[in-house]
Amino acid sequence: MKLDKKITESSNIKSKDIDKKSILEILNIFNSEDEAVVKAVKNSLNEIHDIIDLTINSLNNDGRLFYVGAGTSGRLGVLDAAECVPTFSINSELVQGIIAGGEEAMFKSIENAEDKTSEISSIITDKSISSRDVVIGISCSGGAPFVLEF
Repeated sequence: MKLDKKITESSNIKSKDIDKKSILEILNIFNSEDEAVVKAVKNSLNEIHDIIDLTINSLNNDGRLFYVGAGTSGRLGVLDAAECVPTFSINSELVQGIIAGGEEAMFKSIENAEDKTSEISSIITDKSISSRDVVIGISCSGGAPFVLEF
């Protein structure tokens, strides 16, 4: 899937001329956008519940959780997976993060890595991902081919 215009790289009309606004005006824009996120989460609680329930069932049956992402949202998924080890005292194999572009993409932006799908098959094989596992795709735009095709 190739999107003509990536939402994550388009302008947000609410922040037009943000560089000319006061600090308080900028903070109000940020806060307004944060409120939109909270509302979206509230409207998705049933779906979030279903995903959590599915994941718990998988983990209780020797499955694992994989976050598969691209770009900044992918980095945050890898970070969350890494934090599960000290936070929940789990084995690092139980929750894993995979980012388009590989380990290098954690520390350096790799343009168009989200479009490259050729390595997916080898990642699945190398990590022995099976139907017992849960894969949660993370794509800010919802259209990263690496995430969708995983």
